[in-house]
Amino acid sequence: MLILSLKCPFCNEVFSNWETINEHIRVKHRDKVKLVRLEHPEAKGKRYPST
Repeated sequence: MLILSLKCPFCNEVFSNWETINEHIRVKHRDKVKLVRLEHPEAKGKRYPST
């Protein structure tokens, strides 16, 4: 059985799943992480074509 262990890149604490490590980083290291909203360069400002 393969056990996945994820380490926090800031404090090396080990977690067993992505949800817990994401919450940990948002709560404990929020001053070290900048959230960036990504957009596709071709879709910027465009709407889906009407059919």
